[in-house]
Amino acid sequence: MKRINTSLIIALLPLVIACFEEFDDPTQAVLKKTEIIGITLNPPEASPGDTVTATVHVADGLGKRPALSAIWMTDGTDSLIPLLGQTVQFVVPSIPDDAYNEHGMAAYMISVAVAKDNRLLENLGGIDDIDAILNSNDVLFGMRTLTVSRTPNAPRTNNPTLSRLALHRADDTIVDIIAAVSTAPDFEAQRQIAMASPLTITEDEEVHFQAVSSAALPGNTLRYQWISTAGDFKSRREAIEPWIAPEYKEYTGGAPADPLNLQARKDPNIHPVFLLIRDDGEPWHLGLTIAEFYVRVVPAP
Repeated sequence: MKRINTSLIIALLPLVIACFEEFDDPTQAVLKKTEIIGITLNPPEASPGDTVTATVHVADGLGKRPALSAIWMTDGTDSLIPLLGQTVQFVVPSIPDDAYNEHGMAAYMISVAVAKDNRLLENLGGIDDIDAILNSNDVLFGMRTLTVSRTPNAPRTNNPTLSRLALHRADDTIVDIIAAVSTAPDFEAQRQIAMASPLTITEDEEVHFQAVSSAALPGNTLRYQWISTAGDFKSRREAIEPWIAPEYKEYTGGAPADPLNLQARKDPNIHPVFLLIRDDGEPWHLGLTIAEFYVRVVPAP
């Protein structure tokens, strides 16, 4: 059986690592073109034989990119058929003994190529077509490391837990935010609810978003990154983050019957906000949780 040619991926690995999340915006807080904003693994640490769910989160200047196709490859891809889809599941294979460190942990690399244009995949018929896509300039590449553990009773890293998101206004009003969270099994259903329940914020209004979260391992200090399609996060990356809403833009399109995802991408006053919560970056602390909610900007009175 013919296998996929992964020489391009191997050659590009240093470039992929350097370019991941390289937004046109220097603060990496405003989306202006199609970007991989994160790759989540549930769980981020597993043992051989465990099933892991991987999701690539892609967005652009209009918001979340719907129904994009992705090609996944894992360590030893030369002997594996690639997996297709924005969300895939795979079983962690056996890892050679010499790959584990003194703590019984090994790194298992996962790479993904996302097609920027689904027309590339309309006539997908086999491995030759996948090779052609990977060798084109119409894909985004991303990488993620899964921690593989062979110590069954040791404390394990998991993705951070997000227990609450809240909006704080200047008049001390606090509003709970309806969001989709990547750790939830019904993430896509949560997205639909979040899109149908946007926060209402007046143009140029300054608010604060607050995340209440906790790490899986004691003493792990979490890191935060807030991303949207407009507005100003003031270049900060904290659990309580200021945001100045952008100006309101006149808009007459978008009938209520439009699917929520398309309506959110058409309306220039609906902005997604993505919150990335990462572990502290210490070795083997590789948890990542992504939350997504929506804001509707209205004109000043």
